[in-house]
Amino acid sequence: MTAEVLPHALAAMGIPPEITATYVANRPEQSPGEVLASVITDSIFTIPTIKLATAQRPHGTPYLYEFAWKSPLEGLGACHSLELAFMFDTLGTATSPLYGGVAPQELADQMHAVWVTFATTGDPGWPSYDTATRPVMTFDHPTSVLKAAPRAAELAVWGV
Repeated sequence: MTAEVLPHALAAMGIPPEITATYVANRPEQSPGEVLASVITDSIFTIPTIKLATAQRPHGTPYLYEFAWKSPLEGLGACHSLELAFMFDTLGTATSPLYGGVAPQELADQMHAVWVTFATTGDPGWPSYDTATRPVMTFDHPTSVLKAAPRAAELAVWGV
């Protein structure tokens, strides 16, 4: 995909031009295909998740996380469901080429411990989501970090 085609492709999917322009401006190092993937990911996963967490806030304590470790498969990145073998600590038996034999066990240990803690206590160990600080735990290797309002400028153009 070329930079000239990107706005037309996203417009055909119903993505307003100001959203495309914001992502392109914020991601100058990324290819048009990577920008396309980011916009689609946010439209399908991130934005609905934020809206659900915001709506759920009066009724409970929602916690948000992102999985950022990138598969070694060329061009795949950190895709949906890649985190499952980390979360359930099953990397040792994971036969999928998604992990490329290089998935960090340390990250699986960390994520699994967080999920066990959350299942037993209801608290994963970071602040629950709120619209003022927007905390999101980002799991990655070698370092996982709690981020406040990650990609705020991009998400703002979606109205969240």
